[in-house]
Amino acid sequence: KMVVQGMFKDIFDTLKELEDIENLSIDFNITYPLIDKYGNATEEIVIKASYSNETRQKLNFDNLIFNNIDTVADEWWMHAALEDALQ
Repeated sequence: KMVVQGMFKDIFDTLKELEDIENLSIDFNITYPLIDKYGNATEEIVIKASYSNETRQKLNFDNLIFNNIDTVADEWWMHAALEDALQ
């Protein structure tokens, strides 16, 4: 759970860092090593997120909670392994 929350926080921090740049849409492809049942690790995309410039302009980082960063994305996909980790 902590790893997934860390990914959310990293996306939040990156968006906040770039908030003053105008006319910028941002796409994230977050990768992380996943281990299969045989013990083999592969680096896979675990989060895909898109934030249009219009959406970015609406974000108020003084009050936005980083755990909600998925709910404000224009597009959001998360690997099932991460969804399971959040349960």
